[in-house]
Amino acid sequence: MNKQEVLAKYGKKFAAPPKVGGVLEGIHYATDGAAYVTNRHVALIVRDVHQLEHPIILHAKTEMPIEGAYPDMSQIIPTFFSKEIKVYEDIKNVLVRVAAADGVATSINKKVPVAQIEAENGTVRLLVNSSRHHIEFSTVLGNTPDALQMGINTEHLLLALSVFADSMADQVYVRSNGGMGRMMITDKQGIEVLILPHPSTGEGNAPNNE
Repeated sequence: MNKQEVLAKYGKKFAAPPKVGGVLEGIHYATDGAAYVTNRHVALIVRDVHQLEHPIILHAKTEMPIEGAYPDMSQIIPTFFSKEIKVYEDIKNVLVRVAAADGVATSINKKVPVAQIEAENGTVRLLVNSSRHHIEFSTVLGNTPDALQMGINTEHLLLALSVFADSMADQVYVRSNGGMGRMMITDKQGIEVLILPHPSTGEGNAPNNE
């Protein structure tokens, strides 16, 4: 898929549902040539995807204009990350592994399926554990020179990696500052997915629907 096709398919998945209403049901085409869409939990940013001279918000499904002011995404997109994971190049294979982890995590907590990302001796693993349910699952994601341990919503990670599998990205990177903070997944070619902390699993705030 090219950038336009990615936005057409995934804009619907990243936009807020009808019950939320307002501008977050739409895709914001900004004056910088990028398109932004978020539901407060995850955000899709596709850069250099249009040449519109004036900003506009179009409904992700109907493509009808939506009146209102879109949240200032610059307030939630970090400008610096201290850690970076290089995801294994066979992104479709990694996607299968993450889907398996999501299945395990969802069986433990359907509302907030959570896993840990940990690095040891350069190898990055995705871990799902529950002593209460006697469940333990582990799979490899990629590599990093950094020591790290951070939490991730597996549903959000699966959605993010699906974007890059469809765009046939040559290389995908996961950037963060550790912990349960904001996480950016990117191919460094103009497509980015920002994963925001869930209120029950970490600190940080998603943009308000204004």
